[in-house]
Amino acid sequence: MLVALAAIYVVAQSDLRTFKVDGVERAAIVIAPVKKTEHPPLVFGFHGHGGNARFAYRKFKIHTLWPEAVVVYPQGLATKTSRDPQGIRAGWQNIAGQSGDRDLKLFDALLADVSKQFDVDPKRVYSMGHSNGAMFTYLLWQMRPDKLAAVSPVAGVFRQRLGLEPLSCLVVGGTKDSIVPWDRQESGIKAMRSFLGVKDEVSTEPSSNAKDYKGSKADMSVFVHSGAHEYPDKVSSLIVEFFKKHHK
Repeated sequence: MLVALAAIYVVAQSDLRTFKVDGVERAAIVIAPVKKTEHPPLVFGFHGHGGNARFAYRKFKIHTLWPEAVVVYPQGLATKTSRDPQGIRAGWQNIAGQSGDRDLKLFDALLADVSKQFDVDPKRVYSMGHSNGAMFTYLLWQMRPDKLAAVSPVAGVFRQRLGLEPLSCLVVGGTKDSIVPWDRQESGIKAMRSFLGVKDEVSTEPSSNAKDYKGSKADMSVFVHSGAHEYPDKVSSLIVEFFKKHHK
């Protein structure tokens, strides 16, 4: 249950607001559309482990590239990972049931209230994220496919799970990634190709642009860069372009 609904009401282009989900204080940057349109799209952007909402706001810049959209950059909570076993840094659950599904509940609460506030188009709701935020985006694909039109995980690993439904996806990865090893990302891309029914061979060689593939079940786009565990500057423009092409 979301408490203090007025706390996420946006009177400026962007602001960090605090509120409660299941009695726990949460925060998110909610950005109103600069260009007013009827039933605007909604994009969620999830930071990586150790990041924060303000970093996502500055780095992703989805709101500057898609001024007609409502953009939400939520703030994660302290999360244990293999690289942070004490759970000191902020992040997201990446499997169903972890931490009481606190982050799935956060998504549900934000989606409901932001959609109502801005009269969002329910056929144009999207999620993207980097690293741990990418893995949470994959979890949303698994657990909330009916709410999303498309997703874009950056530096994450696709895993086909029982009951997973097809969903259009732009996947981004770097061949020199040592935190989420490239061989795991590449295997995930190949599994996604099969799952979405893409007949064409999918290239996993570094390229200057994303490559689009039509699947029998959903579309797939792949952008492979030669960098490490990073979020390349051009990625956000690719994500916005991909999202604009896909409605539910």
